[in-house]
Amino acid sequence: MGTHNSTTVRIMNALRPAVSATGRLAPGLAGDAAARLFLTTRRPPVAPEAAAVLARARRVTPAPVTHPLVAHEWPGGSRTALLVHGWNGHAGQWHAWVEPLRAAGFTVVALDGPGHGGSPGNTSSLGHLARAVREVASWAGGVDVVAGHSLGGAAVLHALAGGLGAERAVLLGTPAQPGRYIQQFLDLLGLGGSARTHAVAGIEQRAGYPLRSFDLPALAGRVTAELCLIHDETDRNVPPGEAVALAGAFPRARRLTTRGLGHHRLLRDGGVVRDAVAFLDGAPATGILPRAA
Repeated sequence: MGTHNSTTVRIMNALRPAVSATGRLAPGLAGDAAARLFLTTRRPPVAPEAAAVLARARRVTPAPVTHPLVAHEWPGGSRTALLVHGWNGHAGQWHAWVEPLRAAGFTVVALDGPGHGGSPGNTSSLGHLARAVREVASWAGGVDVVAGHSLGGAAVLHALAGGLGAERAVLLGTPAQPGRYIQQFLDLLGLGGSARTHAVAGIEQRAGYPLRSFDLPALAGRVTAELCLIHDETDRNVPPGEAVALAGAFPRARRLTTRGLGHHRLLRDGGVVRDAVAFLDGAPATGILPRAA
């Protein structure tokens, strides 16, 4: 799910001959295996600075509706900001955002999505993450603003389209068409024909969404929140054209462009955090101008 780094590509290349052969002999079996592999998560090490910020949070376990979850809360003001990580991410990746948001008068809540961070399981999907966003927001008594990174941004848009009542949202390095990563993944595995059809059906069933719902610009008519889209020109995981596509679809969206931060350093850059928090705090959307860092 989401983006593929060099390690993932090497693994896929190693698996390709066996999966491709199985796809020809037993397409149902190969398709099901590919679907499970696509939705399998991994947990990278937590950086010391992230662990330190997480240690200051109140760890909570909202009553599960669809999946057990862990969330982290840093009490602050009367408004609530919800932070949503991306694929194979965790709540601690927002460590640079917590104190600036609290200083702006927000109570900060960051979730660990299903199969991520401290939440149990080892599988997830865009559908799982979008439902988790709504469930944690419900536990919090509603949220005023929300931010999402990468696939987390896509989950935020899905949640907003599904009734999440946030007034403003920041989306960082967010793909406009997450469904294309399914096709790229299956291409890497060399899976075609009926095996590919089985794989897509298996992913759709487990995610709880049809593939066509992964087209985020199609959600524009159901999202009323003001959006700030932050994307780096050198992002190799999610091409910057994805932000252009989202900005063209969502009339209340503004783009902020950086250069040299890539896909992940966006979350730690002081300038990005400053501008994003200012937007979430109510800075006029007209004040969010495209710029290069």
